[in-house]
Amino acid sequence: MSPAITTTESPSSNVLPSPAIRAQIDARLVALVEAMLAHPQMKAPNRHPTPYHLWDFAMRTEYTLSELDNIEAGRAVRHPGQIHGYRATGKPNPAKARECKQDVFTRSQTFELLITAPPARLAMMGLAAVDVGDEIKAKSKAVLEAFKPIESF
Repeated sequence: MSPAITTTESPSSNVLPSPAIRAQIDARLVALVEAMLAHPQMKAPNRHPTPYHLWDFAMRTEYTLSELDNIEAGRAVRHPGQIHGYRATGKPNPAKARECKQDVFTRSQTFELLITAPPARLAMMGLAAVDVGDEIKAKSKAVLEAFKPIESF
């Protein structure tokens, strides 16, 4: 179970963490995505499906984080099909922004669980076990560390 966390609010938002904290989380997610791309089993033509699906999971997490301001403001997002249940209305949507920011945190925790879990956990998701290596594990931990200044995410 995750620790209780409170939002460090940005001046323009009563829902989202400060832009500085989001930028730190984003930078660490980008570093994680880049490390996944560099994984030896991500190279074509024999790309292993497990690192690919983990990379995709991390990419979608980073994308959701990048759209939180637009979601909160009710503005259009770049890839609307990637934000489940979201429709740009032009009206503020703090409830959806809150849901999406929690999704970013939960997905970050899930990624960590998947790469540090016994092979059976990946198998339950239909993925073969793969050693992602120490660098990816460290970058995943760094993502979770970036959430620590926030008491409610």
